[in-house]
Amino acid sequence: IGYFENAAQISEGNMIRAVSVNGGPTTPVAKMPGLSFSRGAVWQQDGTIIFGATTDFADRGSGLLYAVASEGGTPEVFLAPDTTQGEHGILFPFLMPDNILGFCAVDTAGTSSLVILNGGEKIELISHPSEVLAFATYSTTGHIIYEREFDVANQNSIWRLSMDGIQPVGSPNLLFDDGHLPSVSAD
Repeated sequence: IGYFENAAQISEGNMIRAVSVNGGPTTPVAKMPGLSFSRGAVWQQDGTIIFGATTDFADRGSGLLYAVASEGGTPEVFLAPDTTQGEHGILFPFLMPDNILGFCAVDTAGTSSLVILNGGEKIELISHPSEVLAFATYSTTGHIIYEREFDVANQNSIWRLSMDGIQPVGSPNLLFDDGHLPSVSAD
């Protein structure tokens, strides 16, 4: 199990750590770049950990993705916003079937999108103007579940996007209001 160490307990910056599901000692994996804050993480099948980080906690839409081996090492930039295309932040990675990486992207106008990276190509699935999307996760039912309006001070809502492989089917549907940090079961 990978997790982000609590920044309130350390002065040198956040660490990514791992621990067995059976318990035992924790193992440091990597120090997060600078004094950055976490913006989600996924553990790929090959052992690579992809995580989002930002140095501006107040800017909900800022961030970029880093990669580090689960055995440890120095994180390397995996995917940064393409500012020439108006991107502002790339954050909250998630995994689709066949190890396809998804993430939330925010542009300079504040529109947030769910995007997948398929063979090096970014494919936008849906977008929501003036909102930051967060905590997307793929369900084996064929849906991406995500939070709209990522802001702990406001009412957030949980939405569902039906998928057929890597193609969205129809429009997103509201699952419930006033929800935060969606997760899905394995069955």
